Amino acid sequence: MPAFTKYINEDPINYGVGLAISGFSVSNESPNNPNLKIFEWNNSLPFFTSGSFSQSEVMNREVLISSGKFYSDSPVISWGLVNPDVNSLFSKEEIANSRLFQGFALNLKSETGQLIHTFNTGSFTNTSFQLPVQEILNYFSNFQTDFGLRGADLYKTPNPRRFQFEVVSNDFYGRKKTGVFLLTSDYPDVIDLDIGIGTNLTFDIDSSKKSGVNSVTIYSSNQYFKDFLTDPSGVDTNFAFTSATKQFDNILLDNYGLLSLTVGADPRTSNYYSFVLADNFGTGAAYYYPSSIKPFSIDSFKYNAMI
Repeated sequence: MPAFTKYINEDPINYGVGLAISGFSVSNESPNNPNLKIFEWNNSLPFFTSGSFSQSEVMNREVLISSGKFYSDSPVISWGLVNPDVNSLFSKEEIANSRLFQGFALNLKSETGQLIHTFNTGSFTNTSFQLPVQEILNYFSNFQTDFGLRGADLYKTPNPRRFQFEVVSNDFYGRKKTGVFLLTSDYPDVIDLDIGIGTNLTFDIDSSKKSGVNSVTIYSSNQYFKDFLTDPSGVDTNFAFTSATKQFDNILLDNYGLLSLTVGADPRTSNYYSFVLADNFGTGAAYYYPSSIKPFSIDSFKYNAMI
């Protein structure tokens, strides 16, 4: 008598809730970088008041929100998927073999929730995603950004230095859970400058950004920069420099965000100087020293004449 095998197609386990996102990090950077595991509701922040999420969703952890800074040219964003039965993360093997889990949707949004780009609509199954800075800039280039905004006004236009990376889990029963990683890369603005004058010029530069600054460019001209500058947030290079532009790469700020540089200059010529710092995204606002300066032809500390 022939034997028959009966296959029973059972639905996957039903936990009664969606699969939550947890544990955001930038996995290819130092674990000491400032990542907040939970970003609490704050009525003073445009991120929360823009209407992307309700206060109850955030307070009740229906949406997980984390925040952090990054400094690399190609951050790798990682996260986890929570097993609601034991309140711990599924392993990568469990995620790969799960019939309950259907995939992640991945979106890039502005700080206030405007959709910039959709990477995947719901079938992504890895728990990490590499997002090169150049790609971020390309996606945001379709939107008008005022790069001169600073401080509390930064949110007013979509800014590639401040964005949401949104991950949405989908399960077999159609439930969704959202996690958002608010990532920022601050502008490297020069906020103060001290100058020492000897036979060379010494510039002590104070940066608004204390980590992640990788170069400084020093411009010089016999005209005051702001007399002909067309872009107040950067350096207009359409004028002739009276001396060569000096760029210093692979710089290292001290713990206070300070950098000291000594450069040579022609003691016969008095010039105006401008300073621009750069990081993984590009340049900060230029700093213009208001007076023209030149080095001494002799070291004034060695040749003091008493009158």
